Amino acid sequence: MPYPSKLSVALIDEFAKNLLLGLSVNDAATLAGFNMQVDDLWQKEFADKGLDMLPPDAKIPKKPTREWLLRYFMRERDRARARVKADLLGNIREAQANWQASAWLLERKFPKEFGRVWQKPEADDIENSASEADDREAKELGKRLGFAAGEDEEE
Repeated sequence: MPYPSKLSVALIDEFAKNLLLGLSVNDAATLAGFNMQVDDLWQKEFADKGLDMLPPDAKIPKKPTREWLLRYFMRERDRARARVKADLLGNIREAQANWQASAWLLERKFPKEFGRVWQKPEADDIENSASEADDREAKELGKRLGFAAGEDEEE
């Protein structure tokens, strides 16, 4: 007899809530009561079965099937990660006092989309201090994300 699956509406909701707090997928899964390998297995099962995402207005059935739970898991997982991304981008666009912190989080949580592209340093870059290089990179990221430079910044 196979081991019963932990996949349930309550577990998925807890996982999504943890993601909305800004936790990594690994930490959100751990707090919800499963591990990263299980997250990977559920994603693979979703893809292997060729399932579609649930529509946003889908109601929770009284006895959800495994396929429905997988669809719900993927929808809530993607929705929570997109919400975190949108909130961080909103902070940057509104140029709140901590926009650099939001940019830093975006770089690390979503490196494929917001990560730095490292290039071999030029000779003049090596001469700059680390703090000057970090400041310049933060400003470049701010420009890429649509943040307008403030009056106190040098051109």
